[in-house]
Amino acid sequence: MINKGNLLKPLLHILRQTNLIIFVIIVGLGIATYIFTVSDILLIAQDGTTSTTKTNSVLSDKSLVTKIENLRNSSNITTSSLPTGRINPLDE
Repeated sequence: MINKGNLLKPLLHILRQTNLIIFVIIVGLGIATYIFTVSDILLIAQDGTTSTTKTNSVLSDKSLVTKIENLRNSSNITTSSLPTGRINPLDE
């Protein structure tokens, strides 16, 4: 039969040597990491998709593609007309 006292001795020895707060922080971070990992796995299992496929579906939206194609580049600069007596400080 396994003695429970022998199983707790190494843990108690570590707690005596280190600060209890550091131990609690490390355990808390481990639990948080576990929870986030499991929740991500469950979400992927439910959806059957990952975040990269969701991003690709947004980029394949036709209206977005047409808006990107209609953007003007720097060679298509048009000069704007200012009211008389005004000087454009950004004009070269």
